[in-house]
Amino acid sequence: MRWEYDTEVNKGSINMGQLKDNLNRRGKDGWRLSQAFTQEGNTVLIFEREVR
Repeated sequence: MRWEYDTEVNKGSINMGQLKDNLNRRGKDGWRLSQAFTQEGNTVLIFEREVR
């Protein structure tokens, strides 16, 4: 088993409604949120999914 990763950077604050929609859309494609953190005022989201 191996994992593949994708990142998304949101400038400034996150709209929680848009975040929820994005998480649900990505979840349907097999992605899950691995990490979320802020860097220089931006929100960085790291997604992962299993690749077989």
